[in-house]
Amino acid sequence: MIPPTNTADYQEKFLQFLIWFIFTAATLSAVVGLGMKYIIMRKLVQEDWLIILAQNVYLAECISTALGVSAGLGKPWASLSEELKDNYLKTEYASTVLLVLSLAIIKWSVLVFIQRLSGGTLSRCIHQSLSGLIGVWFVSSTIISLFQCEIPRPWDHVNGRRCIDRRAWWSYVSVINMLSELFIAALYLLVLLKVQISRKRKAIVLSLFLSRLLVVAAAIAQLVIFFRAFPSPDVTRRYKIPVILNETTLSISVITACVPYLKPFMESLEAGVVRVPSLVRSEEELSLGRLTTESCHTPGPSNSTTCVSAHSS
Repeated sequence: MIPPTNTADYQEKFLQFLIWFIFTAATLSAVVGLGMKYIIMRKLVQEDWLIILAQNVYLAECISTALGVSAGLGKPWASLSEELKDNYLKTEYASTVLLVLSLAIIKWSVLVFIQRLSGGTLSRCIHQSLSGLIGVWFVSSTIISLFQCEIPRPWDHVNGRRCIDRRAWWSYVSVINMLSELFIAALYLLVLLKVQISRKRKAIVLSLFLSRLLVVAAAIAQLVIFFRAFPSPDVTRRYKIPVILNETTLSISVITACVPYLKPFMESLEAGVVRVPSLVRSEEELSLGRLTTESCHTPGPSNSTTCVSAHSS
């Protein structure tokens, strides 16, 4: 294999490495988290299948982004041929839709998990309202993205006609993304307030839940960098950092969605300190710090069996 001979070649390989490294981190997190949950539950439930679906969409988004790197992301726009310019704009067009779809599916997965974790105490109205908001956000963002410029070249926001204000559009996508994550973190807190556990375990569970705020931090960083890059007509060279931050935001979203399935939280489940109806259905059931044991005895010659239910703290 002939080594790269210029900076552009090194840069392309480095961007490709970053994209797939970030994706691999999210994939490993999903595999470990879902694998641990499967060991405990012996099955996968709705939120798990949503995570698997989101990861597949994420894979498609990574492929599209990697093709964008091959087409010229990171290189000066003026140095690209017309064919490469068009190819880059098409990959950006596709990856943006896949990015928003993957984020929406992850949010739906987390909401289903929270609803299950609350044991039905979370208001169905709250759950459905937030799920609906995410659906409206996804549909509206996607429609605007698909028709950002006049047909027949809706992907060409550089030379296309009657294009949208991409800065305003991306602000809408990012702000709703961040607000929905804040609402999700608040729902986690509401669930945790109802759980009777030790302070140490509560701190562990709280830190796992609030890790979703890392998605907000990554989205803020991406929005700030995008604003700085936006005025430049050199869309391939100036947009490389916003693209990497997009991948980082998506990866963190997957990782933090799977974090509650990891060992510290599952240890709390096994210790019987958190009640998760339908989350662990096996021969025994978890309860809020109380384990119910049922003992039966046969009193003497009557051969009648008496069952006594005893509660121990």
